[in-house]
Amino acid sequence: MKIRRLSFVTIICLALISIADCSGKNDDDDDGHDLSYDDDTWYDDDSWSEGDSWVGLDFEQYALGNLPFPWTTAGHGQTTIQVQYSPTGSKALEIIGGYGFDDRGIAKTPASLPYNGELWGTIDIWLEPGAVFAFAIENENGKAAYFSRDPSSGNLLAWDYSTDPPEAKDCGPLPNQTWINVELYLSGVDYGANTDFGYCHADAEGEISKKIIGLWFADLTGTEYGGTVYFDDISIQNVVG
Repeated sequence: MKIRRLSFVTIICLALISIADCSGKNDDDDDGHDLSYDDDTWYDDDSWSEGDSWVGLDFEQYALGNLPFPWTTAGHGQTTIQVQYSPTGSKALEIIGGYGFDDRGIAKTPASLPYNGELWGTIDIWLEPGAVFAFAIENENGKAAYFSRDPSSGNLLAWDYSTDPPEAKDCGPLPNQTWINVELYLSGVDYGANTDFGYCHADAEGEISKKIIGLWFADLTGTEYGGTVYFDDISIQNVVG
């Protein structure tokens, strides 16, 4: 279990997968480790869980090392993607990106969550100094939400697809070496993120009117991308319908 991190407001709408059939999991941990609105109604903290209106995941029951099925990973050069212990002792998705031009990697996981009008979610992120990353939530129309960290400012960016090429919307700074809780939302053609340090919203790649089908995390190619980042406690739920 991780030490309670800095409570960034929440990064809404991070969809995730069902890595196993968790239908038999029906008890919550009630230890304050998970979402502020979780302790009696959500079942995360041990594995991916999935219901008709929500999905959630942390990595505590994963073995250390390569991500298991149904995750898929692809990499090149010095980039590695694994389940490892975070700096505070919890298991998390770890990406160590190389800084070479051809160093890159991506981890994808399927999800299945119907869209009923509005989605809210949360994800925790830990960044070592200089870490740069990207992650996206996908639905049947394309990228329902696409975020990255600006290599220059270190800020969180949301990519707005109402322009061609897409325009980066600044969501505020992401401090290093502390757990950042980011909230997400998706509604209509709009999505956004909220933390203790900023807020932003952007237009998705196509209307957010289809079910969520997957999520990916990446170290992008290029010498400005790389470093160590951890992702943990990912969840998303329908709040309408």
